[in-house]
Amino acid sequence: MKQNKFLIFFLLFSLIFITSCDKEQDDLVTANAVEGGLVDPVNSSMNYVVGSTGTYESRLKVYQGEVKTSSIDVYKQFKGAAGTTANVLWKTLTVSNQETHILSYTFDYNELRQGLTFANGSEIPADDTQLNIGDTWVLTYVSHTSTGKSHTNSSTTASTSVAVSTRLAGTYEVIASTYWRLGVDNGGWNGSTRIIKSVNSTTYLHEGFGPFEFADFGDEAKFYFVVNSENKTSYPAEFEGFTVTGRGDYLITCESNPNDMANAPCGDASNYVMLDDVNGEDILYLSYGYYIDGSGPREFYEVLKKIVD
Repeated sequence: MKQNKFLIFFLLFSLIFITSCDKEQDDLVTANAVEGGLVDPVNSSMNYVVGSTGTYESRLKVYQGEVKTSSIDVYKQFKGAAGTTANVLWKTLTVSNQETHILSYTFDYNELRQGLTFANGSEIPADDTQLNIGDTWVLTYVSHTSTGKSHTNSSTTASTSVAVSTRLAGTYEVIASTYWRLGVDNGGWNGSTRIIKSVNSTTYLHEGFGPFEFADFGDEAKFYFVVNSENKTSYPAEFEGFTVTGRGDYLITCESNPNDMANAPCGDASNYVMLDDVNGEDILYLSYGYYIDGSGPREFYEVLKKIVD
């Protein structure tokens, strides 16, 4: 009899314990699910193009639950070769939509620079050509909710960077491509994306080498190209101490190794930029490759179309 009572007591205790644990877990999940204040930048990485006179648009995904986000403070800070400014309140966005939605705001260069000073008291120059490629504004967010709470959304993934760059920097889609290995067509990599970064006013870093992804092969899958005043491209074999080899022994181009670039388009058929002044969907035509001693050339041709947000 005592054993039966003990068994019943144990079962009741276990049931209460399990129910309490489940309830506690549900409450935590529910609390997280309905908590307002979460802000997620849609375009977390943006390029400010030197010489541009237009406006830029930053977009934020505002999550709404039982607790509502009512406003968002936007802070800005500049980090560059001239130093780092204080992080200052820039503007406050009013949130009226009670559902999870995309909230956007626009700005231009003057709005970015105004109100920011360096430690020595100097200001960001009014002439954007005095900035350095790679200088960056970092925008962070503090949201305020209907309960009177504030939430700082300032992690790397919850901020917006606006990097000083030149026009051709950005993300591109490969719309045409061919890979010749020892003269044999091995197909292309259409539909892939490639990142083009500004290094200086005329030089760009291309992440990827033919079909080989930068994320997989690192330095073996990157090269530099220069765009001149006539929008023609050339490829330095060495840049700032880095020797471009691809996945072979050395870089080959139409200009430096024409005999090894027998299949890829050369001359007027490639190695130029077509600018789209209407939609901004600039197109790059690139022919390049690498050579493996004892084996032979690998030739690549790709056409890249800039992806416009």
